Amino acid sequence: MTKDFKVLMTAVPRIKYDLTMHYRYTDFGETIGFLKNLPQVHVDVLDGAVMNYLVRDYISKFLENYDLVIFYAETAESKMTLEMADMCKKLSPKTKIAVYGDATLYIPQFFTREPFDAVHVSGDQDIVFANYIQFLCDQSSSLFGLIIKDDSEWKNTEIGQLLASDKWAFPALDLLPIEEYKIFCNIKKVNTFDGSVYVAKGCKYGCAYCVVPRREGLPDRRRPINPLVDYLEVNRDVFDVYQLHAGTFTEDKRWVINFCGEIIKRQVDIRWKCTTRVDCLDEDCIKAMAEAGCKGINIGVESLSKNKTQLTNKVAVAQLENLSKLLDKYQIHSKAYIMIGMPNQSQEDFFFTIKILEELNYSIRPTGYTPFQKLSKLSTEELDQIDLEKWDRKSLFHEEVGFSFREFHEILLLTQTARDTQAEIILDSKNSARKNHVVPAEIDF
Repeated sequence: MTKDFKVLMTAVPRIKYDLTMHYRYTDFGETIGFLKNLPQVHVDVLDGAVMNYLVRDYISKFLENYDLVIFYAETAESKMTLEMADMCKKLSPKTKIAVYGDATLYIPQFFTREPFDAVHVSGDQDIVFANYIQFLCDQSSSLFGLIIKDDSEWKNTEIGQLLASDKWAFPALDLLPIEEYKIFCNIKKVNTFDGSVYVAKGCKYGCAYCVVPRREGLPDRRRPINPLVDYLEVNRDVFDVYQLHAGTFTEDKRWVINFCGEIIKRQVDIRWKCTTRVDCLDEDCIKAMAEAGCKGINIGVESLSKNKTQLTNKVAVAQLENLSKLLDKYQIHSKAYIMIGMPNQSQEDFFFTIKILEELNYSIRPTGYTPFQKLSKLSTEELDQIDLEKWDRKSLFHEEVGFSFREFHEILLLTQTARDTQAEIILDSKNSARKNHVVPAEIDF
């Protein structure tokens, strides 16, 4: 079948506080991977969010008269996305324009205006946009997961569907600008070139400030193990380390044990890391992960409290102590994610959190508390009055944070130290493996 329906997948530039490079492969790269496999669809990619493309680069692409342009947008990119979408519609009036990402899950009302035609609000964006493309081609599909413009009105479609995990695509490494990503990492002196792939979606814990439940739903869904290991094996030399992406990697411990067993059985020599909760880890799980090449288990702590009252439902000091012993035993590094400015958090709580984590040998990765959920309640007019570029998941400062602006940003710079420490450990283990020609289970570093 001729691929005669032209789609442009794009993201806009802005001055960022920071950029987690491996995120480009999941919600952006895997969506591209799914759409490019549709029989009638030709996909081009313009990812200007990394190397900050020029406006004329976008104009050049928009003039190619795509049938559909899909913008991927985080909340901080909302206004620039609106501006570039407006330019696209003026240059190519017949092009349909859709948008998805964290932004549309928190503030869909911001995008229900010209020049947009469709706004993703629920379900897996892969199947939602595949269905929308089918609708644009023959008008036969019943739409879901979108708010769409119908003449002069905006209408909600049916609730979005979730894609069966055996249908998830892998990152479209052949279409993503990998060389540009490498250049960016070199410029920023990032010590490892990291890739990422979804291994699981969904999170039942429902933290109000976290996008995962909105984006992926509550049930834990897992990729089949064999095709995942196939992908990692084929692409083992593309990246220095893989982030095996999941809201809570070890939520399904049986899956984790079986996955690690398959890695070990095939002797797939990769380094990888993951993110999980302390209460979803035990020694059997950690041992299997270490033997399968895991070099980083990063955990959500957010904040401890000196008065023994937990500010979150995530972790207690005793759990951190027990985990620290296991991580040391199995030679796995850990970053602890913490937040500054959480509700009811005092300066004393914050410094107590730092003290405990340092004593237990965790690297510390702080971010500003960003209550995206509060934006959901605002009108479009109110959102237009806010500097949304500051709502970036990492560096939002507000007076209630309890620190001066200078102190706040001095604390955030600990992020660089945590990243570099983990990268150094992973590189050391990789170089040791190459030198000694051993599989991950036998590495001693």
